[in-house]
Amino acid sequence: MRPNSFTSRSLSAAFPSVFRTSRAERSGSPHRPPMAYTATPLPPVVDAFLLAPGEVQLRWSICADTTPQGFFVEWQDTTARAPDAWYPYAAVPASSAMAYAFNLHDMPPGRFRFRVGMRTALGRSISAPVDVRVSARPPGWVTMLRECTLEGQPQISVGVEYEQTVHLALYNRHQRLVATPAPVRVPPGIATMLPLTLHDLPAGDYTLVVRGEGWQQTIGIAHSLPSPDTASKAC
Repeated sequence: MRPNSFTSRSLSAAFPSVFRTSRAERSGSPHRPPMAYTATPLPPVVDAFLLAPGEVQLRWSICADTTPQGFFVEWQDTTARAPDAWYPYAAVPASSAMAYAFNLHDMPPGRFRFRVGMRTALGRSISAPVDVRVSARPPGWVTMLRECTLEGQPQISVGVEYEQTVHLALYNRHQRLVATPAPVRVPPGIATMLPLTLHDLPAGDYTLVVRGEGWQQTIGIAHSLPSPDTASKAC
């Protein structure tokens, strides 16, 4: 035999624990129970992530063969000292729609991540995260709900972070002041309708200036007079 060459007998003598076979193995019969496999449920898939003004709509879907016991939404602050930590945000029952809307007004400015988890009889599975950037919000904001030109009274709401007095000024297209409605005391966290009417004003384009404490916002209004055919119709 050449130097540094090995035979099966020499290898068996050198490594008896490796090459030792049992009687069951030599006879072809199994000597250990089969390995048990556990099926992991497929994670939810986020198929819609809509950012409305100050609101996020999270929607997801699951495999048709999956029977969920419930869902949960988690969030992560990537700018925090522990950027890898996930925190519970909300629990969603399995019987409800696979969607959840949450408000970003309660969150500080920064970059956040959200994900959806699912609980089943086989365990938990978690979707891939989605990123959201929360910017600093001004102390107040104005939203046009309905620009009702026929009734002459548009529906405009104002929201504020803290209670304050909001002042209104209406200008025509020549930038002339045409109306100054009474100031409005607005509580925080509640959308307050602004007392604005255009009944006595001619048709045209107007600009409403809403001024609060440390902030100001303008919004355009197109006002038209009702025709005889549409005078009885609502906007």
